[in-house]
Order: sequence, then C-alpha cells, then structure tokens
Amino acid sequence: MLTSTAVNAVIVGVVGVWLRGRIDQKVERNKQHFEREKMVLSNETQKSIEILKSNIGQLSSLKQKNLDHYHSVSQGVQNKRIEAIQSVWCEYLDIRNSTSPLINFYSLLLPKEYLNEINKIDEEDKLRLKTIEETYLPNGLDTLPSLYKLEVQRPLLGEIVYFKFRSSILILYRLRYLYSSMVRKKEAILWTEDRLFIDHVNVVFSTDTLTPGEIPLVLDNPLKLLQLFGAIELEINRTIEKVISGDVSAELSMERVKKLNQGYQ
Repeated sequence: MLTSTAVNAVIVGVVGVWLRGRIDQKVERNKQHFEREKMVLSNETQKSIEILKSNIGQLSSLKQKNLDHYHSVSQGVQNKRIEAIQSVWCEYLDIRNSTSPLINFYSLLLPKEYLNEINKIDEEDKLRLKTIEETYLPNGLDTLPSLYKLEVQRPLLGEIVYFKFRSSILILYRLRYLYSSMVRKKEAILWTEDRLFIDHVNVVFSTDTLTPGEIPLVLDNPLKLLQLFGAIELEINRTIEKVISGDVSAELSMERVKKLNQGYQ
C-alpha cells in the first residue's frame, strides 16, 4: 500500500515537472512571439510617425509660402492704397482751400449780416468772396473733375474711405451752390436747413456708408460750420490712419490664415 502511494506520488511529481516544463516553454515561445510583434509594430509606428512629420513639414512650408506671397501682394496693394489716399486728400485740400472764404463767411457772420456783406463786395471784400464767384461751379456731378479722380481711385480706397471723401467734397460744392443761390435770390440761406448738405454730413460720420452716423456736434447754429469741418477732417484722418497703420490689412491677413488653416485640416 505504501509502495503504491509512493509510486503514485513519484508519477504525479514527474508529470507535474513535465507539465510545468511544457507550460514554461509555451510561455517563453509566446513571450518571444510577443516581443517580435512588438518590435514590428514599433517599427511600423515609427515609420508612420516619420511620414506624418514629413507631411506636416511640407504642409507648413507650403502654407508659409502662400502666406509670404499673400503678404507680399498685400504690401504692394497697401502702398498703392496709401498713394491713392494721398492723391485724394490733396484734391480735397485744394477744394477746401478754394472754399475757405465761404467757411469764414458762414463762421464769422450772423444770418442777418449775410446780404449786407454780399452787397458791399465791390467796395470792401475782407472775406475774399469774389474768389468764390471766380471759381468754376459744374452743372452736374458727372462734370466734377475731383469726383472723377476720386472714382478712379475707388478700388484702392475701399468703399468707406471713398464715400467719406466723396461726401466731404460734395459738402464743399454744396456750400458753394448755397452761396450762389443766396447771391442770386438776394435772401439768406442757412446751410443748417439744407437737407442734402446734412445728408452728406451723415455719410461722413457713418461707419458703413448706409446707416446715418452720429454727428459729434449739434448743428443748430450756422456759426458752427468751422467746427463741423474740423470734425469732418478729423473723421477722415481717423479712417485714413486705420488704413495706413495696417489695421485693415491685419484683419484681412487673419482671415487669410484662418482659411489656409481650414484648407490643410
């Protein structure tokens, strides 16, 4: 009985050792297979990473080239825009200079003094009003040389700058027209009561050329004309500054970058 038990124990022990050896061998083979698979997968992953890096580098290079080209073109357009603004500004100043006697007329005299000053021009012309009569007053807007020059520069100026300059020029011509009508009709005419004049003033202070802008002073007195022109020219210069400083171009560049980034996603 003891001998049989001992034999069984030996057999069980031998079988256990054999099974453990087989299991260890299988585990080792599986481990080696796993390591080989891991190495292959690691190599493939590294290759994929390198390919992605290369593609990203090419896309970044292409995007940079596109941006450099855009900035180069944008800078060229910006230089032309500045030249156009300078040209139109000089045109406005010429008209403003020729109209200055009228600005002085409305800024220094009370309405009840208008006709008296006009009637004694031949005797005493302290405000140089005769120079107004000597200047050319076109029959229609299509015959205004200054507006034609402005129209030529319109693509470079942009719509907001264009309309601000256009209305500023028309305000000066409208003032000239009101004065001529006053001389002809022999009755005082107030620019503050002229609807077309005020409409153009609204355009100057508008931010989108369609919605009437908020005029920075109350136009309840014709003596405020000089103040009005000061405000108009300040508004024009503020708008010009935004263009020259590159604020507009910067906004366009940001939009361009967004579109390029969207295109590479």
